Amino acid sequence: MYGTETWAITTTDWSRIQASEMRPLRIITNKTRRDKIKNEEIRRQVGVTPIRNKIEAPQLRWLGHLERMDEDRVAKRCWNWTPCGKRPRGRPRKRWIETIKDTLNRNNMPTFQELRNSGEMLVDRQKWRERG
Repeated sequence: MYGTETWAITTTDWSRIQASEMRPLRIITNKTRRDKIKNEEIRRQVGVTPIRNKIEAPQLRWLGHLERMDEDRVAKRCWNWTPCGKRPRGRPRKRWIETIKDTLNRNNMPTFQELRNSGEMLVDRQKWRERG
């Protein structure tokens, strides 16, 4: 789980992470996929929260930390940096901010633009932790 704050996670990655999470949980409950028991039910039986929540929470915490940083910090400069030049051909790789936007949308939180424009929730650490 170390370093998950900065992962740009694709749908394929989420699928693999969930599969690796469910494998030991199914062994613990002595259930196979042939039993056709939903993952949520197995997590409830074992009493485990989904690993997706455990990955998204530090990402949102890092977003708040980034937005509160001084402008001269390296991480903040990288966050605000806009590359110049042409992009390579093909589909662009998923960026970290897109992962954050997906997380905000999935958790019924305000959009990233709304958060950035209002500024008050991201700047107030206690408010941001209560929300995330």
